[in-house]
Amino acid sequence: MNANLELEIVTAAETAVKELVTEITIPAWNGQAGILPNHLPYIVILRAGELSYRLFGGEKRLFCFISGGFLEVNGNKVTVVADALERAEEMRRPALEAEMKEAEARLQSAFGGAIGPEEVETENTRLNNIRTKLEILKKAGLA
Repeated sequence: MNANLELEIVTAAETAVKELVTEITIPAWNGQAGILPNHLPYIVILRAGELSYRLFGGEKRLFCFISGGFLEVNGNKVTVVADALERAEEMRRPALEAEMKEAEARLQSAFGGAIGPEEVETENTRLNNIRTKLEILKKAGLA
């Protein structure tokens, strides 16, 4: 019985991650899901959110934010095709907090009719993504 998974995360720009891991947690379309070695074949659409994994041979857990995509499990190979990926160590709390204030101000302006329903939805999504990134920073011990 294999005790590891081969994880590959690709974006349009790069192969972002290629590691041996022992577990993966993904933001599946219908909620968080976990992948362990010897998982049944699986294909799922991913929503924007936290993707984390534990490196093989160690206790180190790495955290990323993906903006969507899909995942395939085939044997002990897991392939994630992500729209975009941002590692926890690339995120900056002050920049995220400034972006959060900007999104909150735009949402407040909706009450005066300054932005329409589509923009409200966009800003709500942006705000949720920022909150997720701040949570990722906290979990990674970088907050």
